Amino acid sequence: MAANLPEYPECEKLAIHRLYSEKIEEFVEWLRENKIYLAKYHVHTQYCFEGDDELLGNLECDADENELMQHTIPIRQLIATFFNIDLNRVEEERREMLEKIREENAKRGS
Repeated sequence: MAANLPEYPECEKLAIHRLYSEKIEEFVEWLRENKIYLAKYHVHTQYCFEGDDELLGNLECDADENELMQHTIPIRQLIATFFNIDLNRVEEERREMLEKIREENAKRGS
């Protein structure tokens, strides 16, 4: 690995943006407490009209095209996307860190 590159780049990005992320989360929580919600316009996709469920029957989209709908993506995911952080990769890097720590502890213990 190159000397100037971080060993865990996604975790490093997460750490760099931590303060901003926390403030954004606090703000969005304040919005929710004041009955103000994030929303987006619905755009039909192929999944709106496909699908069949044995219990529910034919699944169809209940929304109208361009209908304003409450945004349902978790705020942490939105913030990560905004800061270009891959949360799946963060989890992988954290697991790699833990494995490395376990290996180092095992070497010390023997």
